[in-house]
Amino acid sequence: MKVSTLDIKTFPDRLMKGMELDFDYIKQTLGIYEDEHIYLKEANYKALEIEGKFEIKHYPFTKPDFIHYVTAPMLFLYLSQLGYVFVRCLVEDGIIPISSKQFFKFRNEGRIMLCSFDEIRLRNKIISERDYFTLKINLINFHETETGIFGKVYFKSDYNEHSGLTTVQIHLK
Repeated sequence: MKVSTLDIKTFPDRLMKGMELDFDYIKQTLGIYEDEHIYLKEANYKALEIEGKFEIKHYPFTKPDFIHYVTAPMLFLYLSQLGYVFVRCLVEDGIIPISSKQFFKFRNEGRIMLCSFDEIRLRNKIISERDYFTLKINLINFHETETGIFGKVYFKSDYNEHSGLTTVQIHLK
């Protein structure tokens, strides 16, 4: 198993300045989603972190009592969308050792996954009178095996109750 230590001092200047990712880039990355189900509206990527702004939409079956809450399934969906975009940025910058072509192939085959429900611990949080929800993901480290690439990430929202460690998985076989 190869463990990669990420030294931010070795990154090119363009990564340290950061870049805004427009909706077309996000839409291309999330090609598996219909437009009305893309909740990530804008994102900023810089070195080992990405921050995304999400439009808060509720599922049709949301109970009236939860209409002003961010729930675990909503957070999971937001994290998944931001995770796909983050992985693509890491691939394009050569941090994760696969090609862009492989990224899109793996995405279409459902071989890129971000976390599991067991790893998301949060409390429902009232978000009334807000239209957007912000999440940030930082890559801490990753390791490669014969079967995949596994990255440890930290996520945090603009609400302190929504944070934690989780795993990004790219299944190579």
